[in-house]
Amino acid sequence: MEYFLAIDTETGGLDASQHKLLEIGAFLFDENGKELDKFHAFLSIYEEPEKSCTVTALKINNFLERAHHPDRSNTEIAKIFAAWSIKVCNEYKPTLLGQNISFDKTFINTFMTTNGFPGWSDIFSYHMMDTCMLGRILSKCGLLKTERFSLKNLCDELDIKIEGAHTAMADARATALVYIKGMRLLKSAVNGSRSASENKL
Repeated sequence: MEYFLAIDTETGGLDASQHKLLEIGAFLFDENGKELDKFHAFLSIYEEPEKSCTVTALKINNFLERAHHPDRSNTEIAKIFAAWSIKVCNEYKPTLLGQNISFDKTFINTFMTTNGFPGWSDIFSYHMMDTCMLGRILSKCGLLKTERFSLKNLCDELDIKIEGAHTAMADARATALVYIKGMRLLKSAVNGSRSASENKL
């Protein structure tokens, strides 16, 4: 059995060195799509004053309307997330999954380092997968019509409904479903091609 940890973040901008991490969502599931565990946290918008949040980013993710002042400090949340991630890795050894994963990984790594827990993504070693790349593969194989691989476009193509788009947990779940449905589509195409080749022989 294979296991996957889909992650998503909501941020105050596009640059992890300048903008704040606002929300983390992580969704652990198996290859059949069964939910096994999850992690969610809003982070304090009031910490790290050297970093900012653009109004555009806050508008997109509706952060000011959804979030409240967290009961825990960002350092406490980083500690809890580190412990949770280690537990998940030790028990399931999941592949880290994301929609444009380098973006989320960079923001989480920066946040964890700032709060005393560097090297977060290292615990996943080289086991990482990007649904943007999966979308490109499906498109090159003629299995998707779109040539734009945003999460919304991939969900539209694969008939996946996102409830609460631009929230970390909703987008993490949607990323998981894109991977599951996309891989099933790819495997079906490969198996069909293999069967056709065998029949010709």
